[in-house]
Amino acid sequence: MADITLPPEDAPAPPPETPASSPPPPAPQRHDQLFLDFIVYRVDNTLFKLPSRYFHENSEVLAGASEISTTTGEGLSEDQPIDLPLPHDSDGDDFAELAKVIYALTIGLDPPSLSRHQWVSVLKLSTPWMFSDIRELAISRIHSSNPTFEEKVTLGRRYNVRSWVAEGLKGLSDTSNDLPPLQNLEALGSTTAMRLLYIRNFRTTRNVQQRSCGQVREDIERYGSYCSGCGSYADYHPCRADFLSVEDLFSDELA
Repeated sequence: MADITLPPEDAPAPPPETPASSPPPPAPQRHDQLFLDFIVYRVDNTLFKLPSRYFHENSEVLAGASEISTTTGEGLSEDQPIDLPLPHDSDGDDFAELAKVIYALTIGLDPPSLSRHQWVSVLKLSTPWMFSDIRELAISRIHSSNPTFEEKVTLGRRYNVRSWVAEGLKGLSDTSNDLPPLQNLEALGSTTAMRLLYIRNFRTTRNVQQRSCGQVREDIERYGSYCSGCGSYADYHPCRADFLSVEDLFSDELA
């Protein structure tokens, strides 16, 4: 019978068998909303660190200012922020209100609850920077806050919201609405105030006279014609007040 040689007690154990190699795990995927690139802006000597995606994807004006410089690192840190110039008559507080909205929309949250004054700040910057969706949001929120007719005219002219201008002028020219204080009208401009007072006066003074002629209004709609009922020249007919419209007097900006 052959001798069996045992290994010495202190001999190392044989290496374990190597298992069959398994495929490497898949590379991790970035979350489409919650993996954010941030960029540092300096606005009015205040630093803001914000998600850059929204600036880059939604504003042609700021697309170039929403990328960190690959050569200088500008925008990467507080020491090297991107200096962001603001449009005329806006400041860092206005930018802060816009930033609140951008931050919420970037991560899929509802827009923040802001006051009318704050939404005006948002409108002030979203208009020149061409954030069209934020501009429409600001217009909607301001409109739902029931601005006065004077505010509609002022804001509509300033931020190019023509529907507000039309609504405001029509409301101010309507004699069923109270006439606002003179200083409020003057703030809209002397020409605007004069036209509004003219149309209100025309409608008021003609209102009583309208009953004096029973002629249908279609007979006097055309300029240069006379009313077959009372003989009045069309331009001075009592019913002409019905046809004197805001669109006529303000055709230069409502056409």
